[in-house]
Amino acid sequence: MEKKDEFRIAEFNALRAQLLDRVKAIEAAGMTGAGISGAFWAWVLSAESLPQVPAIFFFIPAILVVILTLRLFTLDRQRIRLANYLAKVERQFEVEGWEVSFADKSRGFKHFLMSVRLQQVLVLATVLLANIVGAFYKMS
Repeated sequence: MEKKDEFRIAEFNALRAQLLDRVKAIEAAGMTGAGISGAFWAWVLSAESLPQVPAIFFFIPAILVVILTLRLFTLDRQRIRLANYLAKVERQFEVEGWEVSFADKSRGFKHFLMSVRLQQVLVLATVLLANIVGAFYKMS
C-alpha cells in the first residue's frame, strides 16, 4: 500500500471519529436543554419565596435553549461538511460507504424529516416554548 493511501485511510478514520462525535453532541443538545430547563423550573417552583429578581431572570432557560439551538446548527453544518468530505474520499477509493449514501440522500425533504437535526430542533422548540410560557406565568 502506498504512503498516500495509508495517509488517506488514517485521515478517513480520524475524520469518521470526529463525525461520530458531532452526531453524539447533536443528540445530546436536546437532553441538555431539557435538563437545564427542568432543573431551573424545579428550583423556581419549589422555592418557598424568591428574592426580588428582574423579569429577565425567568427567561434565562429560554436564552440558554436558543444558544443550544445555535450550537446544534453549527454542529450539524460540521457533520454535513465532514460527511461530504468522507464521501469524496470513499469515491476516490471506489467504495460506496455510508458517507456516499448520506451525501447522495442529504438534499431531499424526506432526509430532512428523518434527520437528527429535525428531531433535536423539535425537542428544543418544545422546551423553549415551555420556558417562555413558564416565564410569563411567573411574571404575572
